[in-house]
Amino acid sequence: MKRIGCTLLLILFLTNAAIAQETEKSVDTTSFVAALRRGNIAGHLRYYFMATDNQQGLKDYYACARGAGMKFSTAWFYQFQLSCSGSGVLNIGGSSLYTPDRVTGQVSRYESGLFNIAKAPGKYRLLRMDELYLSYRNQHVLIHVGRQFIQTPFINKQDGRMNATAVEGLWTEWNMISKTRIQLGWFVGISPRSTDHWFSPGNGIGIYPSGINPDGTKSQYGKNINSNSVLLANISRSVGKYTTVRL
Repeated sequence: MKRIGCTLLLILFLTNAAIAQETEKSVDTTSFVAALRRGNIAGHLRYYFMATDNQQGLKDYYACARGAGMKFSTAWFYQFQLSCSGSGVLNIGGSSLYTPDRVTGQVSRYESGLFNIAKAPGKYRLLRMDELYLSYRNQHVLIHVGRQFIQTPFINKQDGRMNATAVEGLWTEWNMISKTRIQLGWFVGISPRSTDHWFSPGNGIGIYPSGINPDGTKSQYGKNINSNSVLLANISRSVGKYTTVRL
């Protein structure tokens, strides 16, 4: 966490120093260096406490997590923009989440999701470069290429823990038709929330505890789905002052 904090402070210092070198009389808007200097930095701090109070005779769990994230985006440069972000999470206290209950043999299901479920048990630290993408926009089209967050009914951030689900690929939006927005995405990688690893779309399904079938057996879709990419399309249209139809 100290390493993350030092990196974030260094980014802030270098950016402020670059901005300070500019004067109002001579602002360069024709070079990529100027786009870097006029870039924007945003960040967040997050704290999360979670506890499970089971019935008497079963093990209880609790955990406290803290984290931070920062994003830098250049200014728009000939209709292009470069953005990157990263985040980190630490466990600052709690019960032993991976000690099995003596009765059920199960470990913590919910609190462990605050940290890195893709690592070996007990490896709580979670560090990830969340985004690294290039954007292009004009009057009617917006395009993102790279690692990014998207928010759709099918694939979204699922931002209910310390870090969110990110995807890797191509995302486009069109608004060429009045009151209509068309979105199209093609993704070859996904990093689900509570992980720092990038999976193929097929391998990214089933890393969380799975449900059971009607006969009581455990579902086995984890590691049994073979998919190297996802094609996603959304069309939404306003059909009145208060109504929008989405397909």
